[in-house]
Amino acid sequence: MFRLVYAATVALASVAHAQQPDSLKFDIYTMHECGPSMIMFMEALEYAEEPLFEGRNILVAPDGSPVVGEMFFTVNQTTGYWSFFTVFQDGTVCLISYGNAFSPIVD
Repeated sequence: MFRLVYAATVALASVAHAQQPDSLKFDIYTMHECGPSMIMFMEALEYAEEPLFEGRNILVAPDGSPVVGEMFFTVNQTTGYWSFFTVFQDGTVCLISYGNAFSPIVD
């Protein structure tokens, strides 16, 4: 069931994007708060978030080149607060995104 809903969502998003090509683009590059890991992970700790999954993340630099880092997604499954971090080779950690209302998708 999840795969069917996901496929339909992707198809609709593709059609919507084709009809409004500039509606999903940022006019400027987004900026991320970055710093040493001890400082950057403090907010996740303050919200009692725990790592849920990790993986490789590819960001696009302002010059268009790819920048690869290790990604960590933390979540407090009781409150729904979550954070998405990228750790780069030099040890710099960037908070890419954060939010609330986290909820697992149930088939």
